[in-house]
Amino acid sequence: MDISFCLAAFLCLVVSCQGSVVIVDQRASPAGGVLDKKYDAGLNPDSTLKLLASIQQMITEAADGLENSIAFLENRIEDRMRVIEDKIMFVENRIGDKLDELENRLEDKIDHNNSPNSPVQIDAKNSHTATDLAQTCTRAKQDIIIDSLKDLTQRSDEAQINALGNFSEIVDKK
Repeated sequence: MDISFCLAAFLCLVVSCQGSVVIVDQRASPAGGVLDKKYDAGLNPDSTLKLLASIQQMITEAADGLENSIAFLENRIEDRMRVIEDKIMFVENRIGDKLDELENRLEDKIDHNNSPNSPVQIDAKNSHTATDLAQTCTRAKQDIIIDSLKDLTQRSDEAQINALGNFSEIVDKK
């Protein structure tokens, strides 16, 4: 449906008091081809009423088409947002899994280092106090967690940027 036709038809109706104007409405037919409808916008009241009814119908059809397009785009945006939310949740779950894995590895390392025959314990007996050893383990744990969080945060940011880029491409295409 072409809004410009509606405007042209209205202008021809306004100009019709000056003389007879014929408007041709060309629309694609459902079976293919083009349907031609001619309207005489002259001083004949019946043809003017038909023209007004046709203009009203075309405007209604155009509004319905716009509403359908807007609803379609809203649904597509909602679908894309759900996909993005799913990807974000996936990344958050991966971060949680990695943190759990790092915590388990750290606990295993601490347990190993706390065993009586470990090199750390032997070294601690010779040169360090238990407090020094605890501080060293705490610093090592913090360093491992911080490095892992930096890596996972960077991956999460990249995934979000990619997802938003894909979303904006879809919106631009529509």
